[in-house]
Amino acid sequence: MAELLLSEFLRDAGDRLYRKLVQHQIRQRSERQLRDALEEAVRTLPTDLQPYVAAFVHDVHLMFDDHQHYWRTATCRIALDLILKGAIGTIPMPNSIPSKAAMLEPKNERFAFQLFQIATLSFACSAASQREQRRFMGIRKGLFR
Repeated sequence: MAELLLSEFLRDAGDRLYRKLVQHQIRQRSERQLRDALEEAVRTLPTDLQPYVAAFVHDVHLMFDDHQHYWRTATCRIALDLILKGAIGTIPMPNSIPSKAAMLEPKNERFAFQLFQIATLSFACSAASQREQRRFMGIRKGLFR
């Protein structure tokens, strides 16, 4: 299967609600599968950046967790912007990526998409097991909850 590029994702899903993407992850995978996917996504990063992932995820969760408005209204494009902002503040970027704009350049979009995937899977992992968090996010795990 061909790898989806960030530009393709944004073209196809950039204006969709981000919470719907997280909800889709929860509905398609078990909690264990979500954790495994998150671990695999982290392993795809360069090994020197992997130790910074926990701080990155923590910062991104803080950016979203106190703002129910984001969960109700943020599109995937807006979420990507916030996630990349969190990454730049937490992860030491390679010299080829001095800014968020540089992260969106074709040569760096795979890296940016990896960070987006990590954050999205992290939200899905925590929401999959926490009903109150799903309620706060406006996400339904199944038909009735």
